[in-house]
Amino acid sequence: SQTRHYDYDVQLASAINTDMDGNRITEASVARARPRGKLRGYMGKAWLDPHNSGGEITQMVVCEGGIGAVDFMADKTYCP
Repeated sequence: SQTRHYDYDVQLASAINTDMDGNRITEASVARARPRGKLRGYMGKAWLDPHNSGGEITQMVVCEGGIGAVDFMADKTYCP
């Protein structure tokens, strides 16, 4: 759950998310590496995408934030 430089957590997303096309994603898992000090934050999300033309597929993304970044993907399923 933590190291000298980061605190880690995984949970369900608390907000409705949107993908890059503006589609609503109602359920997503969120993983965070929250920096302790002057380091970059990291966030990842995984979700079942019902908007794929070939049927539902699992999608995931991992993003690197700025120095001290915590919830920079709060309502998105893509890197800002």
